[in-house]
Formats: sequence, C-alpha cells, structure tokens
Amino acid sequence: MRRIDAIFAADRPLAGLPPAQRKARRDVLVRPLVDAFFAWVKAEHARPRERGLVASALGYAVRQEGPLRRFFDDGRLGLENQTSAPALRPPTMGVHPERGWPNCHPTRVPGGGPSSAGQRSGAGA
Repeated sequence: MRRIDAIFAADRPLAGLPPAQRKARRDVLVRPLVDAFFAWVKAEHARPRERGLVASALGYAVRQEGPLRRFFDDGRLGLENQTSAPALRPPTMGVHPERGWPNCHPTRVPGGGPSSAGQRSGAGA
C-alpha cells in the first residue's frame, strides 16, 4: 500500500496542470514509482503462495499492467476513476443501499413491480 500511496502522492500536485505538462511531469515524477511498483508486483507474483486475496491482487496487477499504465498516455486521464465511474454507470431508481429494490418487491407491487427502464422513461406501470 505504501508504494501505491507514493504513486498517488506524486501525481496529486499535477492535477491542475494542462494535459501536455501533466503528461511530461508524470514521465519524470511518477513513472519511476510505477516501474518500481510493477517490478515488485512481478517478483511477488512469481513467488509461490497460497490462493487468496493477495495472490488475486498480484495476478490482477500483472494481467492488467497495460491498462493500469494508460494514464501515462494522456495527461487528461486521472490516476483513478472516481469521477468518471458514476457517469458510466446506468441510472437506477428506487434503490436504497440497505433495502435493495423496495419498489420492486413482489409483496409490495402485484406482479413484481415496474422495470427500471419503465421508471426512467415515465412509461412504467
């Protein structure tokens, strides 16, 4: 986690720069940290270990190295996708984090309830 924290800490001050400058500064400041991280990941992944969360995380990082490095290609890309992920998810209605889909429970709405698409379009029953 310290390696990942260091990568994010090095990239954080670059957020306000224009994309071309951000890309150039990342190559100097962040790329060496990312290179060291992936060298460590590959070495750890090569060591025999039992199945588990650590082995899964290391395997994911090894398999996804290209996509995880994509932020170096374009200065507009962030290190994380917290701002873009909600925009990519389809909207949902009636979802409560603790109760799930209360409007679609079969005992509350005869026949199971309207579909999410019907709710979004205004054509739902």
